Order: sequence, then structure tokens, then C-alpha cells
Amino acid sequence: LNEEIIGLYRQISELMESERIGYRQIISALTYQIIAQLLALDRSKRFAGKEIETTILRAKAYMADRIDKQIRFEALSYELGIGYSRFRRMFRSYTGLAPAQYFIQLKLNKARDLLLSTSLTVKEISVMTGFESQFYFSKFFKKRMGLSPIQFREYSRGEAG
Repeated sequence: LNEEIIGLYRQISELMESERIGYRQIISALTYQIIAQLLALDRSKRFAGKEIETTILRAKAYMADRIDKQIRFEALSYELGIGYSRFRRMFRSYTGLAPAQYFIQLKLNKARDLLLSTSLTVKEISVMTGFESQFYFSKFFKKRMGLSPIQFREYSRGEAG
């Protein structure tokens, strides 16, 4: 066990022996602190090794399932059972990208695949990939890919002229 928990336990032991006024309330508070420390210790152990990989895979699956939506990453981290800051650090160290950057890249990859493999309109693809509007999607796609969605489709299919 960690030193802080042992220290809290010693304080409880000393209070029980002394039986000073209000010692029961103090023991109660210290007991809650021990419980909180144990929960924190358990949580940190859960995310060691394989648990980190599992957590990241769950986050990626969550994003892939909601590619047509906007995601609140604070809510995602809560659903995964970890704090937002820790989730961001863990995700970035594992994937090389922040969660929001990864999600945008996932959307762009999906859009690119749809442009290449379907005859869906740019508007339909923007809806399927969760962009606010066709205009925003086209502008964003061009900024990232160097070509507008239509130019990308034509160029990739050898139709550019």
C-alpha cells in the first residue's frame, strides 16, 4: 500500500487510543480519505499495461461509431472512467495525436474513401462524416488534402483534365 494510506491508518489508530473529544468524527473523515486513496490506487492500476491499450481501443471504436456526429471528449473520458486530462495524455502518447485531431483524421479518411468508392455527392459525404455543412467540409478538405473534394475525386479517378 502507499505511504499516505499507511499514514492515515496510523492516525486512526492513535485517535482510537487517545479517545479525545470528537475522535469518532475525525476517524470517520480519515476512513473516507483511505477509501478515496484506495479507489485512486485501484484506478491507476487499472490503466497499467494492457488496460491502456484496451482503453484506447474503446475510445477509437467510440469515435468510429459516431463518425457522423460531434463528440464531447470530456464525456468520452468520463464514459471510459478516467479524467479528461489523463485521457488526452494517454491517447496522444499511444496514437501520436490528440483525440480531437485523431477524430478529424478519421472523418477525413472516411470522406476520402467515400469520394473514391462511391458516387455520393459532396453534401451526402459531408453529412455522413458529421461536418456542419457542405461548405465547411469542402473548405476543410481542401485545406488538409490540397484539393477540393470534387477535384480529389476527379484526380484520383484520372478524370482531371
